[in-house]
Amino acid sequence: MICTEGGGDMKGKGYWRWGLTAFLTVCAILVFYDAFYQGGTLQQILGKLAQVLAPVFYGLAMAYLLTPLVKWFERGILWCVSKLRKQLPDKPLKHGKGLLRAGAILLTWAVVLALTYWLMSVLIPQLVESVTMLINNARYYYTKVYRWTDNWLKENPEIGSWANDVLSEYYNNGLKNLTDTILPKAQELAEQGRVCVVDSRQLSTGGGLLALQGAKLRDDGMAAPDIAAELRRLAPLSDTSFVLDTLEYMWKGGRCSGVTALGANMLKLKPSLEIRDGKLVVCKKYRGAMEKVYRQYITERLADKTVVADHAFITHSGEVAEGTLQELTKLVRELAPFQEVFVTQAGCTVSSHCGPGTLGVLFLRQPEQ
Repeated sequence: MICTEGGGDMKGKGYWRWGLTAFLTVCAILVFYDAFYQGGTLQQILGKLAQVLAPVFYGLAMAYLLTPLVKWFERGILWCVSKLRKQLPDKPLKHGKGLLRAGAILLTWAVVLALTYWLMSVLIPQLVESVTMLINNARYYYTKVYRWTDNWLKENPEIGSWANDVLSEYYNNGLKNLTDTILPKAQELAEQGRVCVVDSRQLSTGGGLLALQGAKLRDDGMAAPDIAAELRRLAPLSDTSFVLDTLEYMWKGGRCSGVTALGANMLKLKPSLEIRDGKLVVCKKYRGAMEKVYRQYITERLADKTVVADHAFITHSGEVAEGTLQELTKLVRELAPFQEVFVTQAGCTVSSHCGPGTLGVLFLRQPEQ
């Protein structure tokens, strides 16, 4: 009788084990099927689960990192309590462990908050000020290092001679590769009509306008030499200009004096620049808020001009609100019959020299009759 009951119990455990194994196997198959064939459902579930559990994990990580400090405070509090207990009647301390842990945690958080406040109010501002000062004095440091290096090379002519020999070798090898390999290959391609050189005499998306025209002519079946000739004719007709929010970056790049930049900033002048004969020159100065300046600048650039109605660019260097860009795009379409108006961000050259808030409207003009 006992053996029968024991055998039944063992048999029941075997069924339970096999059932659990089958259940886990089915779950694993469903998981792999979803991962490899459905794709996305399991990932979405895990993503939502991670979002829910993220605060818990952060809390556990913080608790783990602060545990040594909590234990240190516990030992300190316990030592103080033991000293006081020697002077007090020998009475048991109710809820001793709970109070000890609570006091240690409160002291730990007080230290963490104090350190955070110190970092935010003292250390970080000092760090920002130091980095800003380093950036502002970069030209001075560069000049100082350059002069020191120049004097050091003069005092050690053998090192200067060695460096000159190494650089000369690299230069000669590069020049030899250019004259013996690259230029003959380029000349061969040019003679075949596969490569044509066009000087756009533009910058930023002013060259992009010519590239779009070249692609259109190619699609129309024009030969490469003829496309190059047409682009050389159109290059002077590319109307490329920008309006700047500040002259600070032009001054830092050595393109205007400090007095000019200071005066422009004090008077809130917003200069505009344009390409003339391949050179960037100042054409007009505006005043007022940049949203108003943008509209006035675009209106004046497109006024009384017959444009090539294919494309126009609104190119900016960043920190121009999306809503402002949409309004300016609408204004450009109202002022001229462009088929497409592209909003693009300027490259590093315009952005670094002109600074944030710079914006330009670029288009092709029809030749004057």
